[in-house]
Amino acid sequence: MGKKISFWRGVLVGAAIQYLYDPSAGKHRRARLREEATALMGDFASSIWMKARDRVSLRRRELSLVENSPASDIRAGVI
Repeated sequence: MGKKISFWRGVLVGAAIQYLYDPSAGKHRRARLREEATALMGDFASSIWMKARDRVSLRRRELSLVENSPASDIRAGVI
């Protein structure tokens, strides 16, 4: 079973190399793949940045609710 998987994995890697390094169209394919990968990484970084910003905003709202609650006045000795 392991030898069959290794064989097919080798076939797939060889086919991918042949596809990307084809003398007539390989340069165009590599450039397109590079552009798509760059766009995906930019989208991924943007998504992570937006999620982090949303988390910080949520934590700030939660902290402001806690600081403005009647219980915080009692702890601070205001009441």
